[in-house]
Amino acid sequence: MPAKKSAKGANSTVPNDKIDQYMAIVNAKQQFFGATINMGWQLAVTVLVPLFIGAQADRMFNSSPSYTLTGFFLAIGGACVIVYKSVKEVNKQQEDNKGKK
Repeated sequence: MPAKKSAKGANSTVPNDKIDQYMAIVNAKQQFFGATINMGWQLAVTVLVPLFIGAQADRMFNSSPSYTLTGFFLAIGGACVIVYKSVKEVNKQQEDNKGKK
């Protein structure tokens, strides 16, 4: 009479390295999604606030595009800083995850 296979051995056909690789991909996607959402709202605030303030200052001082353009250039600078910091943070998280393995 042949020996019965254990239930534990019958279901595990995927090697552990494939599972680890899949989990690393899922983790990277989650980190990317989180960083994208975080960067998105930061960019929105960074761009809209200086433009709004510039437009209000132009209306108050009757100096049509001057303050709005100044706010626009400040928004561009702030957006560059936010993108740089976000990319740096994601890279650091990826390096930390590689170090844990």
